[in-house]
Amino acid sequence: MLGSTRNGASIWLGTGMAIVAVALTGCGGSKKTSTRQQLAAASASGVTTSTTGGVTSGTTGGGTIGVGTTIPGGGTIGGGGTLPGGGGTLPGGGGTRPGGGGTLPGGGGTTPGGGTTPGGGGTTPPPAGVNDDHGNDTASATAYSIGIVLPGLIQYAGDQDWFRIDLTAGSNYRFETKNLSGGMDSILRLIGPNGAVIQENDDLAAGDPASRIDYTSTADDTYYLAVLHKNPLATSGGFDMEALELDDHGDTHTSATPLTVGTPANGAFQRQSDLDYFSIVLAPGSYAFETSNLAGADTTLRLFDTNGTSELDFDDDGGTQSLASRIDYTVTVAGTYFIQVANYAGGGVGGTWTLTATGGSGGGGTTPPPAPADDHLNDMNTTSVLTLNQAMNGSVEVAGDVDWFKVDLAAGQTYELRTDTSGDTILRLIDTDGTTQLAINDDDPNGGLNSRIDHPITVTGTYYLEVKGYSSATPTYTVTAIGSAAPPPPPPPPPPPATQASLTGAEFADVDGSYGASQGDTITLTFSEAVSIILPAVFPPPVLDPATDFDLLVAGDSFGTGASWVIDQADPTKIVITLGQGAALKLSGAFDPARTTAGAASGVAVKASTTISTASSGLALVTGQAQDVASTLTTGFQPSASLVQARGLHAAVTLDDGRVLVTGGLDATANGLAFTGRSEVYDPVTNTWTQTDTLAGTAGHMLFVSGQNAYIVGRFSHTATKLPNGNVLVAGGFGYERLDPAQTTPTAIYEELQSAFIFDPTTNSFAATTSPLNVPRESHYATVLPNGQVLISGGYNSAVNQGQGSTLPFVELFDPAQGTFTLLQGNDMVLPRESGSAHLVGGQVVHVGGMIYQGANAYMASGTETFDPATNLSAQGPALVEDRRFHTAQVLGADVLVLGGASASATLTSVERLSNGVFTKVGDLAVARSLAQSAFVGGDVLVTGGATIDYTANALTEPTTAELYNVAGNVTESYQQQSPRRSHAAVRLADGRVLLIGGYAGGTDLRGTDGVSVPACEVFVNP
Repeated sequence: MLGSTRNGASIWLGTGMAIVAVALTGCGGSKKTSTRQQLAAASASGVTTSTTGGVTSGTTGGGTIGVGTTIPGGGTIGGGGTLPGGGGTLPGGGGTRPGGGGTLPGGGGTTPGGGTTPGGGGTTPPPAGVNDDHGNDTASATAYSIGIVLPGLIQYAGDQDWFRIDLTAGSNYRFETKNLSGGMDSILRLIGPNGAVIQENDDLAAGDPASRIDYTSTADDTYYLAVLHKNPLATSGGFDMEALELDDHGDTHTSATPLTVGTPANGAFQRQSDLDYFSIVLAPGSYAFETSNLAGADTTLRLFDTNGTSELDFDDDGGTQSLASRIDYTVTVAGTYFIQVANYAGGGVGGTWTLTATGGSGGGGTTPPPAPADDHLNDMNTTSVLTLNQAMNGSVEVAGDVDWFKVDLAAGQTYELRTDTSGDTILRLIDTDGTTQLAINDDDPNGGLNSRIDHPITVTGTYYLEVKGYSSATPTYTVTAIGSAAPPPPPPPPPPPATQASLTGAEFADVDGSYGASQGDTITLTFSEAVSIILPAVFPPPVLDPATDFDLLVAGDSFGTGASWVIDQADPTKIVITLGQGAALKLSGAFDPARTTAGAASGVAVKASTTISTASSGLALVTGQAQDVASTLTTGFQPSASLVQARGLHAAVTLDDGRVLVTGGLDATANGLAFTGRSEVYDPVTNTWTQTDTLAGTAGHMLFVSGQNAYIVGRFSHTATKLPNGNVLVAGGFGYERLDPAQTTPTAIYEELQSAFIFDPTTNSFAATTSPLNVPRESHYATVLPNGQVLISGGYNSAVNQGQGSTLPFVELFDPAQGTFTLLQGNDMVLPRESGSAHLVGGQVVHVGGMIYQGANAYMASGTETFDPATNLSAQGPALVEDRRFHTAQVLGADVLVLGGASASATLTSVERLSNGVFTKVGDLAVARSLAQSAFVGGDVLVTGGATIDYTANALTEPTTAELYNVAGNVTESYQQQSPRRSHAAVRLADGRVLLIGGYAGGTDLRGTDGVSVPACEVFVNP
């Protein structure tokens, strides 16, 4: 239900400034109590739980980081207990029975994990009449094997399904729950032979409730797997349990296992059609590759070239042992080659074998016979020239000898290449490079042990034939190449008439998907006919500088540092320009030769100094042909990566390195509210969010210490301010940072926070400031002054005003050099203020509008006031055309632009501008909105999200659009957002895009916390 109106009487302070009482209809009633009440309800209901083990997880981000002064990351992490992140009296847990009964985290019983031994099963027996599908402890666990998929069911509250499995020391395994059904959200535990939990996993990935554990066994012994429902009160849920042994060697050359000449490698076929690849560095010489020690296996061998895909040789049963394989091969070019071991015809599972490589400088293998005894050389340097249609004799003198022949073949012809022998030969056709195999044959397709290859030739040149004996055979043979010589070349065509090519189009391609011009993107120029380069003929053609050949016709446009261009080899009527670092192009709109000032739509032309000519005539291109750089990109919102943890009422700031830091906030779900204590960093280059503790370990948290334990600070409605040195000051807010000493179990105190932390982007870590705030506060202002200090002003504290709470007039200064806060005694604000805005303009801080809470009453804070850093004094500032709160504002040079917000009785569309000490209305937004966020897009202001309050109907709606307000023309244009949102953050990225982060949607209170969190982010681009 929406709140009722408050006392409308006016009161006066000694400054002579009026405060008008505000009718806070529909906006959460008195001072933000709805958010706190929802937090208390969530804490009491036990609906938000965390996973045990690992650094804090779940939906809260609180919880105990680890027992002991070293904060090891173990202990009661994210599990039960009465700490945030588990159950208890903090958000995200339930009652005083954490994690599902008992007094310790992780399950029932009186020891961690439940039962009477560490890691043991729960003590909840199945209800009468329920036939439990799997036991819930070591004694009743279901026998289980690798490679088996077993279904399971959660059949009653507290049910656990246990499986018993034998593992081998040193083997790699994967255990996974799959095909979840019936609302199942699994937790998977691996339990050792001693009953202790070795590993635990909750969610396989963000948004995926399945579970997975990868583990390398340390002993030949019996282990246990336990599956339980994340919600200890759940009475149903289905899953499949799967256990796999991971592969010993990779299935492709990209994941090959290194092999050394002379050092055997063992392998096993671990599944149907298993392939095992090895990489080996070989110098020129002769080598042997052989499998041995076969047990239950029938191997085949393949040798691949250095590219990993061109097959050089194959063998099935040529090894010394029955069903083993052997390849003898002479390497002519040093490099890394690849060997594939496979089971014949797909084979079965479980066979083992040993692979050995011998030869080269290390000895072993096959050594070619001395030159006088060898009739034909064994590589592409052979002097044996084969004449078409004339047979040549040869002999494989010793096992492993290979004979090479070279033969000239013509394009457009198909040749029959054959050996005739009383023995058994293998014939290979090798390309003109002497290494690439084009075809291979063992036995003539028409029958017999002769070899025959029929192969079409597409490129005229000298090719090679290799003849060797099958396995260890030493046959004599004749080799013949049957076919026709190359026809004489046709006469050259007459020269084409001299013409000049012209530029007909320019098309931009967003290669990296950034919705704007950036390094690696391309511009394809199309000409009326094929073009070439006026340079000496070289191959490959050089990469040229586009600045010497093309003009960008709009001031400030750039191809970027390191840009290049080449002629498209597939279509020489096109030239492809690849943009370099710092490229700058305006891709929306159409190029107008009359508009070439910076920011106009981009155009391109050919320079008079071009090195490009018409391919058919060699004439220089016609210059000055301007073309618009066309693009399919349009201005508007595009999806971006989602937060790891959904949140609203958080703070976000763009770092000097281009990343974005997000701290604090609340996750609003169907079950209530939960603190998001784990901070995140967004990388716009990779479009990914990463939690800071993943980057910096425990140092990636803001922590407070109680006794021997450390806990994550939970906070929202705080400030995050980038300092001149690039670090970020995080200060104040509402949440928890200490425990109640009157409670026997650790219980957090919810209050306005006094703590402040410094985030260092170079280490991704947080450190507490030397001293905390002098006055705990939330919803305050933090403004960087010209001297680098930070002014902390206004905000709210519930402990003042005899415990009734009030907006604060106190101001204090933060000194980054000392890390300390100094309260400016006696230098209070003219009016206490919050829910307005504060800006550094002309060396002074201007506080605009806002409101004042005094106990249960709320009042408008009229007009503005200024703070002078030279005197540390506040003074009354210019009056607003309309007093307002919940607005958004931006600094325009020496001016301030104030947009939207709400008065005491209406949501506003008006836009005011402070210029030369006077506020003037300059325009209107298309939609009345308060609690919006804004950021610069070029010289204009993008206004996003927020809420529209209908004071007459006592209702609240959420705009689904954002507005780009044109500052020069004072007009606005609307763009559809990917999602409505409020209590979100909007930051400008280094490349000029605007990123919208988190927030809430679908709520009925002012902040929207009774709605649901929006995990998805979106980016506004203006290409």
